[in-house]
Amino acid sequence: MSDVPLEYVRPASLGTGDLCRVLETLERVRHHQPANVRRTFLDTFDWRLFREGRVLEACGGGDRRRLLWRRLRGAALRRIETRAPRFAWDLADGSLRAELETIAEMRALAPVAWVRTRGELLELVDADDKVVCRVYLETHRTGAPNRRKATTLSPRVRVEPVRGYDKTLAAVRGALAQLALQPLDADVLEEALTELAVTPSEHSTKVHVELQAELPAIEAARRIMLRLLETLEDNDTGTRADQDSEFLHDFRVAVRRTRSAIGQLEKVLPTAVAERFRAEFAWLGRVTTPTRDLDVHLLDLPRYCRCLPDDVRNDLEPLRAFLRARQRREQQVLARALSSRRYHKLRRDWLAFLTAPDAPSPDAARSGLPIAELAQKRLRKMFHRALAEGVTLGDHCGPGDFHQLRKTCKKLRYLLEFFQSLYREETVGMLVGTLKALQDNLGEFQDLHVQTGALRRWAREIETARLAGGSTQLAIGMLMEKLLTRQREVRGEFATMFAAFSDRANRERFESLFAEQQAEVDAEEAPAP
Repeated sequence: MSDVPLEYVRPASLGTGDLCRVLETLERVRHHQPANVRRTFLDTFDWRLFREGRVLEACGGGDRRRLLWRRLRGAALRRIETRAPRFAWDLADGSLRAELETIAEMRALAPVAWVRTRGELLELVDADDKVVCRVYLETHRTGAPNRRKATTLSPRVRVEPVRGYDKTLAAVRGALAQLALQPLDADVLEEALTELAVTPSEHSTKVHVELQAELPAIEAARRIMLRLLETLEDNDTGTRADQDSEFLHDFRVAVRRTRSAIGQLEKVLPTAVAERFRAEFAWLGRVTTPTRDLDVHLLDLPRYCRCLPDDVRNDLEPLRAFLRARQRREQQVLARALSSRRYHKLRRDWLAFLTAPDAPSPDAARSGLPIAELAQKRLRKMFHRALAEGVTLGDHCGPGDFHQLRKTCKKLRYLLEFFQSLYREETVGMLVGTLKALQDNLGEFQDLHVQTGALRRWAREIETARLAGGSTQLAIGMLMEKLLTRQREVRGEFATMFAAFSDRANRERFESLFAEQQAEVDAEEAPAP
């Protein structure tokens, strides 16, 4: 049996009595009085639920509040009595929370549309008074947050099967077919979004920009940096309002990529422009760092708590409260910085430069260089720098040496992202794969180093301010020991990760990038036969 509800357009001529008479030829019909329900559809900023074919509805009518978790164009999966959560982890432990966390992760849930439904329920009941099928007659009005005007959706007849009653479902479908009802393929959420002119989008932070090999470097730079500015602006409001930690994360990635692009495209931008905006984006990186560091600690704390004995975990609650209070203070500082004249001037002037007509500059000697030629030089230089730095890392090296390699790998990764359209996708993908594995190792090592140092400082501050007792200090000490143990393990894994990155096959794969690109250029320049 299919447990997917079936939906049809309800023609204006079809009354409740008409439908009852048809259904009563199958089973006894129990008619419920019409009820009004407001349904608020929730999703993340980047539409993770919708893209996974899932729908989360917060339904309310009277004093009742419940969540409905269902398939898009499909059946209900979970129903629970509760208010709408902001994050998946706000729900009580259970299957709905687990499924929602898997998809939404750390992203906040927010209303994307609402639908006011007025529905009449017709229940088909058998001789034992058991419900064997439900048929709803519904009308809908829809709107979106911050929009005053509502619009009407198609009236519907919705059939909700009851598991185990396949024959009844088939009979109901046959009866509705006799009424010549038109099936509806779109979910009510899909129809609402269409009426509201809302397009679910991934809001990708990827930097895929189409470049041609002979494109002047300055034009390629403008295209890349405009894409980065777009990402920064997409995440500006969410960062300022602290809607969830991913807004700030994506904002900072756009800032770092921009700084890297300015630095790597040396002599492409005029010197004065490069120096000014390098300094301004460095400032933007600095003002966002404290809040992001605290976000990371708060996100990681539940995972770290799980590595401690059960009877110790609650002793870390004072630490959690301390971090939350500090994060709120730093967030206020960040919000003020993003509302400042300096920040708005930075965005305005940067956009003006990126969209201005090209003007020759004597100190931008590489601005007219074909981007493929410049990309080859920068990629080769950064790849060989990463190899040289990695080879020297040994037991005598400190965290700073590993962090330096991490920064070099980031620059190489950004260059591959900037120029990926110039090369074969498969080759770039394999290079990014081995690079990412090395970056993950270096990143975890650096994070553990920073976190253990921060825990040490915070333990002293908590003790000085008398915010917790000795049990919390003991729990923090145990946590630090766990992190230090993991840091040693990660450091031990570095050699394997670097060997995969620096092996002969990966070096040859890297060099093949340029051979492939040169072959394409030669083919384009070859005279016609």
